[in-house]
Amino acid sequence: MKQFKKDLIIGVLIIIVGLFSLLINIDVLDIKIDSAMVTVFIFIAGFLFFMGMYLYQNRKEFWPLIPAFALLGIAILILFNEIGLSHKIGAGFLMIFIGLGFIMTYLFHRENWWALIPGGIMASISMVIFFQGILGVGLMFVGMGGVFFALYPVLKKEGENSWWTVIPGSILSLLGILFLLFDKDYVGKFILPLLLVAGGLYLIFKPTRQVEEEA
Repeated sequence: MKQFKKDLIIGVLIIIVGLFSLLINIDVLDIKIDSAMVTVFIFIAGFLFFMGMYLYQNRKEFWPLIPAFALLGIAILILFNEIGLSHKIGAGFLMIFIGLGFIMTYLFHRENWWALIPGGIMASISMVIFFQGILGVGLMFVGMGGVFFALYPVLKKEGENSWWTVIPGSILSLLGILFLLFDKDYVGKFILPLLLVAGGLYLIFKPTRQVEEEA
């Protein structure tokens, strides 16, 4: 019965929107509509639809949160463009809102700790869009590293293996700091290759050392 009521409400709303659009297209209704603003309202309606679905399910399923905030981010991107703000500001907020959907997934469903990774990474990517250049790249890597460091206490609290988060967290943070402290050409020509060589040597000699210690 509840499913029927939900389908009925959605069906009636779709019919109303369709008839309204038809009347405008055949000039029965003489209404001047800004297509961009209509698109904004459509994406906001999509956000409300998925949030309504989430609440209707008594927050049992987390997945509606992800498309909901992504649609809201697209609406903000279009709106910022319409009011004359820089494209990069809208695009940056789009990345943040996409990430926010994953972060909200974790906040309301703590068992889904994995959602912090795509959420934090998407938010970190916004740094490249906001700041651009070498500063944006450095802040992005530092932000990504911070995501994994933040994941360490979360996993430890859940009783999961958390040590592995230190590895990508350290590597990404180090890369970010290098980009922030050194010229990009210097990093690309010398530092990154040397880091690769050091990583390779570590992988080669670490097993040998372990075998020798065991012997």
